[in-house]
Amino acid sequence: MSTNTLGCQPYLKKDNIVDNGIVSISPSSYQCIIKGHPHLSKYLLCKNPDIVIAEWNDFVLGINTEIKMISWIEYKDYQSVILNKINLESVTPSIADALLSYFCKSENEFNLALYTKAMEKSNNQALKVLASTCCIAKRIIAVNELPNIFAKTKGIFEGLEKQGEVYSISKQIEGALHFMDALHQFKYIGKVKEKGDYFTGQVLKRKSK
Repeated sequence: MSTNTLGCQPYLKKDNIVDNGIVSISPSSYQCIIKGHPHLSKYLLCKNPDIVIAEWNDFVLGINTEIKMISWIEYKDYQSVILNKINLESVTPSIADALLSYFCKSENEFNLALYTKAMEKSNNQALKVLASTCCIAKRIIAVNELPNIFAKTKGIFEGLEKQGEVYSISKQIEGALHFMDALHQFKYIGKVKEKGDYFTGQVLKRKSK
């Protein structure tokens, strides 16, 4: 048996860590293990999908302080594995909010299906605006995907899926102007204007492929 030097619980040789049930996988124990055995990342996640899904936010975000312990490529692979294990049907409003918060960070992996589901399930309008602004500004969503996303989201996004429609959003929504500016720069809407308590912009018509 060996003990790491960072205050973690003792662990045995790498071949026995999971299969013999020596370690109970949690975000904290996972971090301890990969400090000594970074290459076990995918193996551990695949052996414990239910726990990963139940506590996915802690697994995804809790490793940020340990980036120096593994390579950036390994870290990005690790995020992808976790996102791919989330069942769309399991996304609740609270998980949707966590996903949107995650997608707001530019360095994090993106998953279009999960983003779309999170937009549909979340009740946090400001968070949906913020996440959308970030994703649109980073150009990680194709312009032809936006109508489908906005159609499923509805709420304050209703009308954005219709070409030629003049869309308006309340100035009271946090981040509303940044959202509209991002859509304009993406050539999804025309010039952003102010009309009373709203920002407006016409949804541009797109050529059929």
